[in-house]
Amino acid sequence: MACIADDSGVEIDALNGMPGVLSARWSGTHGNDGANTALVLAQLGDVPDERRGAAFVSACALVIPGGDETVVRGEWRGVIGREPAGDGGFGYDPIFRPDGDTRSAAELTPAEKDAASHRGRALVQLVPALAALAAEPNPKSRALNASTFRALLFDTLRADKPASPGRFACARTRTTGRGSCRRARWQPSSRASTGP
Repeated sequence: MACIADDSGVEIDALNGMPGVLSARWSGTHGNDGANTALVLAQLGDVPDERRGAAFVSACALVIPGGDETVVRGEWRGVIGREPAGDGGFGYDPIFRPDGDTRSAAELTPAEKDAASHRGRALVQLVPALAALAAEPNPKSRALNASTFRALLFDTLRADKPASPGRFACARTRTTGRGSCRRARWQPSSRASTGP
């Protein structure tokens, strides 16, 4: 069964790309957004504005039975502000100001954030591999399994027009004590694709 996985974090130029994959636990406690943000701001306290570059980065991997792998990277460049701004988003959003904008990521609308998302940028690069997988004649090879598939592909991209005619149908197959497992299967459609 094919599988999609992603990991993401913020890479700050003045911190040599850190916190990176350690972003969620940078302050020592996993998921403490306030402490993580405060630590980054303290670490960058003496760093001038022109050296506060950063990027939200997402690495997504598609692995197909037989060993074929597609790994892509999406980046959303910006700078780290001097103080938090905005109530939306999570994590480092209040201190991340995207290039070309004066607002923090936490001040963007969900639609604006989705349009610029590092995950969206990475997943768009997976669409050709997913379309090729979906076009394979063996129905079993078209099953995609990942706990975050729906959130990553649909919610992040807000894709209402798939790369080829059809849709991914997601259904919960089991729940374990450690999270849920989802299975998505490509369902071809007779309607023609209108393109992206």
